Amino acid sequence: MRHLQPIGPDIESFEEVLDLLDSDRLETTEGGSVLNTNMVMSLDGAFSADGVSAGLSSEADHQLFLANRMLADVILVGAATVREERYRRPQVHPAAAAIRERRGQDPVPRLVITSASLNLGHDSPLLSGDGPPPVLAHPANADTSSAPVGVELLRLSGEKLDMEELVGELTAQGAQRITCEGGPSLLGQLAASSLIDEYLLTLSPVLLGGTDVGLLGGTSVGREEYALHRVLRRADHLMCSFRRR
Repeated sequence: MRHLQPIGPDIESFEEVLDLLDSDRLETTEGGSVLNTNMVMSLDGAFSADGVSAGLSSEADHQLFLANRMLADVILVGAATVREERYRRPQVHPAAAAIRERRGQDPVPRLVITSASLNLGHDSPLLSGDGPPPVLAHPANADTSSAPVGVELLRLSGEKLDMEELVGELTAQGAQRITCEGGPSLLGQLAASSLIDEYLLTLSPVLLGGTDVGLLGGTSVGREEYALHRVLRRADHLMCSFRRR
């Protein structure tokens, strides 16, 4: 990968990707948290190819995706994305483990899934494996009798998922770095509540057409200004960081 903004040395290894994101992280205020996104889209705004994002990604984009989630306290994701992308419990590279230990973070990120139906699919690979069980955040009126075995439940107070309440609860539990990996509906809810501090967005050099377009899932949001903070290039993929002004 090559730095386009700001100009910097080429990035040759995954360890260097981790060091870049760690040294360039948004800092939190005492008792606060920051939330970023980690998304890829096509030139025409498509967020998936054949139902998954892997068809838009590249090796360099995947490295950034892994590094960002390995440095987070919480990985926030919607249940539909968990089902479609076949999520597993997070693991960390030894270099990321060393950074987490130095910063006083838990050994691995917590996976927090939002769902009103509590449906993760009965054969979901994240229901077993090493690491802490995923957390399933749900509204107060959800039928928890259908909750899958192998998850922790986080009951919110309203009949709909309130993103401000959820992020506030995760922050109160000690999460300082939260990264959201989608899907678009969840991103739209976070954006509508003005909770996204940084968009990590990769532009993939393809056109896809179809209806899976719009990173915020068609959600109406208020206008917010973001500044271009960083651009990396690998071949024809551009990997950008936009931070709240």
